[in-house]
Amino acid sequence: MKAITVKVKPEELGTLLSKVRTSQELGFTNIDLAISLKVDVSGIVREIQAAGSKVQSLRLAASPNDWKDTATPSFIRLASPNDRVRSSSVALVTSVCQGLSRSGVATVVLDGGVVDAPGAIWPAIEASLEEGGDDTAKLVKQALELRAALIDKALPALCRSIFELTKACEGLRFGILTPLSPLGVCLPTEMEHLLSDAPPKAVGYWHSTSAARCLENLGVANEEQWLDRFGPRMFGVYLSDSVGAQGEQAPGLGEVNFKRIKPYLATNMARVLTIDDDASSSKLRFGADHLCEVGIF
Repeated sequence: MKAITVKVKPEELGTLLSKVRTSQELGFTNIDLAISLKVDVSGIVREIQAAGSKVQSLRLAASPNDWKDTATPSFIRLASPNDRVRSSSVALVTSVCQGLSRSGVATVVLDGGVVDAPGAIWPAIEASLEEGGDDTAKLVKQALELRAALIDKALPALCRSIFELTKACEGLRFGILTPLSPLGVCLPTEMEHLLSDAPPKAVGYWHSTSAARCLENLGVANEEQWLDRFGPRMFGVYLSDSVGAQGEQAPGLGEVNFKRIKPYLATNMARVLTIDDDASSSKLRFGADHLCEVGIF
């Protein structure tokens, strides 16, 4: 089932339906709605339905400040070792998600978050990748060492949060997204632990082609590792390309081999074209055409 991501930003709520119409012109009527703040999701879903499209999934994404601020509850602080922050983050997600299933939204995509590490190391890795610097491997090693020292507190906190969400939001499925950085809580070993501890119908894996490619470039995990281990638990996939540290590029413009991914995708799986919000409609069309050429759409 093909779909396209539509991102909702606070300053762009008035242009939401314009984005939906652009998606329809490109042949997409199924929407993956991405938000990074608490909004009236049910109201937005009704507006999109009235415009002739359907919201099939909701992604709770991070705002730029969320990555730096470890003390404030947010969509990506479900693994916080601070129980006040963690439980308040669960309450935030619950307040957004309750009632969604009655609106026809089946799946919520969650970022497992990052360990509570200093905020500067990931931007330094991104900058090194962009510049082709020689210190990338050293920075990644430091990040993984830092993560190893913190993961024993982060993973149990995340598992507890997911358990609480499945109880509070019955009728919804939660897809746990491929981490966006080496500091992510759910690298393959931790993802396997979380999924093995969760009910298969309620919690699964959601693959991001650009995030997986970035982690492969950094030597953290290759893409087949995600697909081989978690393919049977995969609810959906975000289809975007990657160039260096720049993800969410139009498929066909970067380093991702989409032909390699196709065999892992079940017929009824959500296949979502996800491109940076600044992309022109011509790039969206190029990406959609490329995915048609390789047989994913």
